[in-house]
Amino acid sequence: QLYSCGMFAWAGNRQDDGGLYRVRYTGKELCFPTEMEAVEGGVRLTFSAALDPDAATQESAYRAKSWGLLRSRNYGSRHIDEAPVAVRSATLGAGGREVFLEIPDLKPTWGMEIQFDLRTRSGRSVQHTIHNTIHHLAPR
Repeated sequence: QLYSCGMFAWAGNRQDDGGLYRVRYTGKELCFPTEMEAVEGGVRLTFSAALDPDAATQESAYRAKSWGLLRSRNYGSRHIDEAPVAVRSATLGAGGREVFLEIPDLKPTWGMEIQFDLRTRSGRSVQHTIHNTIHHLAPR
């Protein structure tokens, strides 16, 4: 078992405080993103389990947006220039655990959100949201 504690402070709309959490292994299949790499022309996501090819290759299964930040002396930073990020295609590779999201206009950004609704090869639902910053794009 894994015990963790945390708090919720910013970058969301949650109203509750953090807490102490127990993560218990149930023996069921786990599938979550383990790596993300921003490269010229898109984003490469690696998962802990093989994905269903039909679900993983549907660009409609992915929603993304990016934004800049307006820094000020006030607490918090407002999002500016928030806009959807178009995922042109999704390609499955690396034994079914890696997805390349083709995003032709991808640029460095202070804030980005990628949401996805997928299935594993065994049919288990995989829904997550990734928040990230892109400082530079690696060569593809």
